[in-house]
Amino acid sequence: MAAAHFLTGSWLDGLYAMGGWNAGSLLWSLVETLMCTAWIIGLLVAFRQWANRPNRLVAALAPVTFTVYVLHVPVVVALQYAMALTPVGPLAAFAVVAAGGAVASFALAWCVRRIPYLRALV
Repeated sequence: MAAAHFLTGSWLDGLYAMGGWNAGSLLWSLVETLMCTAWIIGLLVAFRQWANRPNRLVAALAPVTFTVYVLHVPVVVALQYAMALTPVGPLAAFAVVAAGGAVASFALAWCVRRIPYLRALV
């Protein structure tokens, strides 16, 4: 689907709208949803094929993955707000937020799992 967009160039741009209640916005939302779903399925298959090997790091991080899932959104949003105040480009900001968000989310999840009452919840 993404290849079709690149091959047709700007012709498809007229079909999409970037907001509002109209058919173009609905079409863009549908295309974006389908492409994201395809990426997720593709990444799951790729990692199952090529990265499904046991190692100590994965074994150590596995018990806190659900806690990371629950806590990562506020961590990433906070990092994005912090990066908005810095004069760096979007790719550098993405790299900092992605790497920092992963590390901070796992660190926070590890700390939360050390609290006896919260450990039972997550």
